[in-house]
Amino acid sequence: METKMPLKCDPIGLSRPNAAAHVGMVISLFDKLVADGRMPRPCKAEGRLIWRRLEIEKAFSELPFHGELIMLTEERKNSFAAVRRRRAERAEADQRVGLK
Repeated sequence: METKMPLKCDPIGLSRPNAAAHVGMVISLFDKLVADGRMPRPCKAEGRLIWRRLEIEKAFSELPFHGELIMLTEERKNSFAAVRRRRAERAEADQRVGLK
């Protein structure tokens, strides 16, 4: 008996073009936000880069609104620093196991 996929299935992982489109961006802008840490880095599976949809949505929800004055409190600065530190640690671990 063959199992069929449901007709409508929301993916949990997105390719680069689909990840950019998911948040309404062109790929070059999405790449820039990934590079500076405002969007998450992808996972790597069998040589393919895949972005976690929920992480993209969370990062998108944290972007400032147009015209919003960004006032970083110490707590928020520390939060950003912690995220960057975790991402750096993950990148180092990826390199150690040959994922990147």
